[in-house]
Amino acid sequence: MSMLPQQGSFRGQTDAYLRPDLVVPPDHESTLRVHINPMSSFHLADLEGNQLFRVELKVEKTNRQERRRVVLVANDGRVLAQCVATPCHGSVPEFELWRFDDKYFAKLLPVRREEMPTHSSHHERPEAWTVRTITGAEWFFCGQFGRYPVDVMDVEVMNSQGSILAWAQAEAPTGMKAQHSHKSYLLRVASTMDISIVLCSLLAINHLMSL
Repeated sequence: MSMLPQQGSFRGQTDAYLRPDLVVPPDHESTLRVHINPMSSFHLADLEGNQLFRVELKVEKTNRQERRRVVLVANDGRVLAQCVATPCHGSVPEFELWRFDDKYFAKLLPVRREEMPTHSSHHERPEAWTVRTITGAEWFFCGQFGRYPVDVMDVEVMNSQGSILAWAQAEAPTGMKAQHSHKSYLLRVASTMDISIVLCSLLAINHLMSL
């Protein structure tokens, strides 16, 4: 089923979610089509082509510093959530997930595969990241991300118990698309998972590291 939750469905649980009104309702699943390697900002659509909200990829330079970020923006211009690259100390990249009002929500950083609660063995080029919130909640992202030379996307998102909460897989080309590399992937988000956490994290890993 391709859908977004109704506004206010999880509005009271502000600590647990980055964007409560983007939490998938119980007994539902949301499926979105996402560009693998966009060159600029783009609209996020469902399987029917309906534009749900806009994704903005930004590089801002102020006071000799560069700030790279992904921003989710509603169709009416409201900021929904964002992920910002933090100053890199050493070789390990880190990002922060912020709420619509610029308040810190969680940290996104790479982890070793052995730190995962469980993992799939079919990934030939494994890579793992984690989102850790200030309240102790944690989600893991593992697989092949879309920033490799070939447009590949095969990522699983799971909680600390190893339950799969979201999947991102390159869309199989059909017709004229078969002559070109994959240009988009399907993102399936399970019941009670926050779409904004999954989407901001994937976009940051895929795009902010290369901007």
